[in-house]
Amino acid sequence: MGKVFSHWKIDREKRIGKAMRTIPLGSDKSPPAADLLALIGTCVMSLALFSCGPQSAPDSKRRTVDGHFARAIAGQAPRHGSVYSNKEIEVMRARLALNPKDINSRQALAEALSRIGKFPEALSELDTIESARPLRFETAFQRAVTLEQSGDLPGALAAAEQAVKLQSSGHVEMGDYFLLRLRWQLNRQNGTAKPVNFLGIPYDSDPKTTAESPRFRQHDLVGLLEFFPQFFDGHVTLGDWMLSQDNDQLAARAYVRALQLAPEGEDKARINRRLHILEEKWQTKAESSLDFVFIPDYRERINEEFVAVAKWLTNFELLEQSLVRDLVAPPADSADASPTASDQALAAIKLPTIDEVEKKLKLRNDTGPAYYHVGLVPSKPSPWRIITGASPYMWALAGALTTALWLLWRKVSRTRARKNYRL
Repeated sequence: MGKVFSHWKIDREKRIGKAMRTIPLGSDKSPPAADLLALIGTCVMSLALFSCGPQSAPDSKRRTVDGHFARAIAGQAPRHGSVYSNKEIEVMRARLALNPKDINSRQALAEALSRIGKFPEALSELDTIESARPLRFETAFQRAVTLEQSGDLPGALAAAEQAVKLQSSGHVEMGDYFLLRLRWQLNRQNGTAKPVNFLGIPYDSDPKTTAESPRFRQHDLVGLLEFFPQFFDGHVTLGDWMLSQDNDQLAARAYVRALQLAPEGEDKARINRRLHILEEKWQTKAESSLDFVFIPDYRERINEEFVAVAKWLTNFELLEQSLVRDLVAPPADSADASPTASDQALAAIKLPTIDEVEKKLKLRNDTGPAYYHVGLVPSKPSPWRIITGASPYMWALAGALTTALWLLWRKVSRTRARKNYRL
């Protein structure tokens, strides 16, 4: 009896399958059409889901940041080194021996002496210039720089105020920002500083306040940071302006640079709060768009740029040293061994400029780091987006709905097939 029932059950399943296969293709009971839809839906869903995950683009295809601002923030503004300065002192003294009234050579001598820390000699040369040509802006400005380097902030501030009185527009590259910077630093040193930046803008104000302030001048701020790259409050101010202009890449670099330079305490905490605002902005944008991905290690990436800049500055100074040591004075007349002839030969030496050293460095393919986008970076386009131009999530949903319809259709078709067989 069991064998008979078993044979009957197998035969019954075969007849049901045969009945289902004989249903006309395309009818409302047609599972083959549903199978085709299922195959399409499953393929669409799989490919779309495979393409959903955002990936950051490789370095060779990543966007770069405005180099001028990035270099100013990173401190990629070279200055003459000690070897150059010592050679410049020799050359300028030779020129002054030939022409004591050469104001430009004496100014260059004072600047070189100040760079190597010979502040009393530098100030003496500036006094000589002041006696010969009083009320000169360049003299007052260099006096302020020299006094600050020597640690005399009150004296530096007085000289800076005198410079601005002589030339109301201030320095050609930084306006009167060097004066405002000295006032801000002296107030902090004396413990009388208010919770404002060096432009007088409150720290707790919105970054847009910086952009809207009549005291803010982008050109002067960048010039100030190129001349005084260690001024952390200038970097914070630049970061606030960049953030208000939606230039998040440069804002991040300015804040990270300021974080490196700022003293421990409230200054660092304030900068970290700014960076937190920027991170939240990036995360929100990455979550709402497939075109970007947020990479949290942006601080490490920026610090790597700063390390690369420090290496580039070292290479710059080494090349400058090599060029200066290779300088040879034109041969003096052998028949004239007087000190004047020696001074003439030395005075004729042409020292390399900063631009000339940079050009030679570029010929060695050493241009410093490339400033790529960090934090919020463009995502790598998925094959699905390239082919369709549409969101893979939308197609994944369409594929899932198609598969669900197939499952429902197949179940209904089988149920009808069984009913038809019984009938």
